[in-house]
Amino acid sequence: PTPPRSRGMAPPLRKQKRWVAASYFVHFYTALGLPISLLQVLLLLGPEPSFDAFFYLNSLAVFVDATDGTLARLVDVKLNTPTFDGALLDNIVDFITFTFIPSLVTVAFKIVARDDVPMVLNVAVVPLFASAYQFCYSGAKTTESFVGFPSY
Repeated sequence: PTPPRSRGMAPPLRKQKRWVAASYFVHFYTALGLPISLLQVLLLLGPEPSFDAFFYLNSLAVFVDATDGTLARLVDVKLNTPTFDGALLDNIVDFITFTFIPSLVTVAFKIVARDDVPMVLNVAVVPLFASAYQFCYSGAKTTESFVGFPSY
């Protein structure tokens, strides 16, 4: 069922256990990106990295990321779990999933040779710094959209 706040009624009480539990479940759902990323790293660092397995895990990570915000708004996580910063968790998972893992991919799948240090710096390391900067830029997101350099 839709939370009372979404139906135009009075906001739900924070102590309503079902909405608090649902909110923590959404945070857990967002955090699923972490073990998915760990599996990707283990796969990429293995003796024979499999592009197919990586692609499936990455697709799963993208699906979780694409759906967690909708779920968070549906159960109003900010109201029901006010001491837990789900946006920060999402940023951590997003940085690992969409910045760190792709940088690792460039080396693991030999897109860039590991011993070509200048190329590794340009293709794998510079995007890490650019994205870290963007994640720390407080004006990068508005309530409607993303703003600025598209590394967020």
